[in-house]
Amino acid sequence: MQERERERATPGVLAAAEAERDRVAVVACERCGGAGMVRVTDVPGEPMFGVPVFCSCVPVEERMRRAGVPERFVGATLDNFDELDGKSEALQWARRWGERHPVVFCGSRWGTGKTHLACALLRQSVESCHPSQFWSVPALLEATRSRFDDGATEQAQEFMARVAAVPVLVLDDLGAERGTDWTREQLRLLIDRRWSNDLTTIVTTNLGSPKALGDVLGGAVASRLAGWPWLLVGGVDMRQREAVARG
Repeated sequence: MQERERERATPGVLAAAEAERDRVAVVACERCGGAGMVRVTDVPGEPMFGVPVFCSCVPVEERMRRAGVPERFVGATLDNFDELDGKSEALQWARRWGERHPVVFCGSRWGTGKTHLACALLRQSVESCHPSQFWSVPALLEATRSRFDDGATEQAQEFMARVAAVPVLVLDDLGAERGTDWTREQLRLLIDRRWSNDLTTIVTTNLGSPKALGDVLGGAVASRLAGWPWLLVGGVDMRQREAVARG
């Protein structure tokens, strides 16, 4: 294919292509060769050639965006999380996280900082160039559902298997999705795969206990998550507090 393109190209096009090649050769990252991506080979359930992960030459904020983190939380860190009443225990636990432990940040109120803490932990993984993803659970289920269409480039089972194999995964707003037999089964399979492979899952939910989660998603999901730390993130609504501060 390259030979055919060369035969068709004008001298000017060839000269421009060679100049670009030489420029990339000079400035390209030694690790990724300018691609911005490298591959890791130690992800359970993935082919031997590995899965792509963003290279350290890509700015952290851009890596966060490509991992699916919403723009509001791209800059979330533990240092810029306000340690207010109701949030201290969760923050102190997060400071000891070390990229390995699954966790559930819970609390019945909206806007208390659960997603901020989850994204701050994900940022540590992203900074270490570990394969990491953020998914809002309703959006994940919608993305899965769309892959049942005949024209989908990736089928639903393949998509969910790929998400299930990500070493560090944030599942944001678990329990907010409409509870149906289908959604409960999809989430059961996803969490069971991650639990079986000892992969790091960071969950946020407005449900305050495994029992409350089980009432929505079923006992199978609740039993897996019951063995993880459940950390209450309570206190004031951070979004309202920010709005008041802005005047």
